[in-house]
Amino acid sequence: TNFYAGRANFPQRKRKGRCTETITFPQGERISVSAPIGSSQNFSFLSGFPKLGKGLKIFQHRKIEGKIKTATITKSAGQWFVSLSCERLNKAPNLVKNPETVLDHEAVGVDLGIAKSICTDKEEFHLETKCLKKLEKQISVLQRKMSREKKFSDSWKKIKKYIAKKYSKIARIRQDFLHKTSSLLCKNHAVVCLENLKIKNMSKSSKGTLENPGKNVAAKSGLNRSILRQGWGMFREMCEYKSLRYGGEVVLVPPQNTSRACSACGHTEASNRKSQSDFLCLQCGYAENADRNAAKNIKALGLQSLVLQAKARNRLDAPTIIASAI
Repeated sequence: TNFYAGRANFPQRKRKGRCTETITFPQGERISVSAPIGSSQNFSFLSGFPKLGKGLKIFQHRKIEGKIKTATITKSAGQWFVSLSCERLNKAPNLVKNPETVLDHEAVGVDLGIAKSICTDKEEFHLETKCLKKLEKQISVLQRKMSREKKFSDSWKKIKKYIAKKYSKIARIRQDFLHKTSSLLCKNHAVVCLENLKIKNMSKSSKGTLENPGKNVAAKSGLNRSILRQGWGMFREMCEYKSLRYGGEVVLVPPQNTSRACSACGHTEASNRKSQSDFLCLQCGYAENADRNAAKNIKALGLQSLVLQAKARNRLDAPTIIASAI
C-alpha cells in the first residue's frame, strides 16, 4: 500500500538473522526512574513499562533532565540499552547576539584530517587509530573464519557474536572521542567554524567499471577507509546540537583552498603546502603547520560568513515602506 501510494520503495523480504532487536514505548508520562531505597548501589529502577511488571534494573550514567517522552530498549552486540528521549527548555543564553563583536578567543576554526583527527587554531586532538586498526584486523580474521562455517550453524552464530562485539567496541571508542572533543569545543567557544565537507563524494569508490576501470584503486580504498574511520559526519552533527544547547552557533564554510591559502597574507597557491604537515607561503614567507594554518583560514571565513548572514537577516527583518501618491 505504501509503495503504490508513493510513500516507500517496493517491499523487500527480511533476511534471516538481520532483524533489529529494538522496541519503543511512547508512554513517556508513565515511565519513571527511582534509586533503590536505603542503599548505595550504583543502579536504578526504570518502571512504568506496559507488561514489564515492576520495571527494569539499569545502570544510570546520566541525570535525567526534563519530561520523559519515549523510551527505547535496544539489544546490540549482546548488551541491552535503554534510551530515554526527554523534552526540556533550553535555558542557555544566546552567546552570538552581535556577530561583529565576537572576539577572537570566542571562536574556533576546526580542520578535520586523518593524520591529525581534529586540529584547531589552538590545539590538536587525536583519535586512537592504532587500537581501531588492531580491532579491524581481528574482525577480518574472524570474518574469514566465519566464511568457512556452515551458515546459521552454532559455530557460525558464535563467531558472528564475536564480530558484533568488536564492531561495537570500535563504535564506542570513536563516539567517546568525538563526544568529549565536541563538548569541549562547544562549551568553551561561542562560534565553531567547520568545513562543509561532502564526505559521501570524498569516500566514493574509484573501482570504476569494466569499460572504464579506475586507477590506484587499492590506495583510494585505504584512503576511504581512513576517512570513514574518523567519523567526520558524526562530529559535525554533535557540534551542531551541542552548540545550540550551550547557546553557541556552528558556521559551515566552503572547503576550497583552505589548506592552500596563507592565513597571514591570503596568498593562495598549491606550492605553498610543501608536504602533508608543512606550510610555507611563497609570497610572505609565513611558516606554520599545514593543519593549523587551514584551521585559521576556516575560522576567518566562518566569522566573515557569520557577519554576512547577520546583515542579510537584518535586511529581511526590516519593515518595508511603501510610498503612495496623495
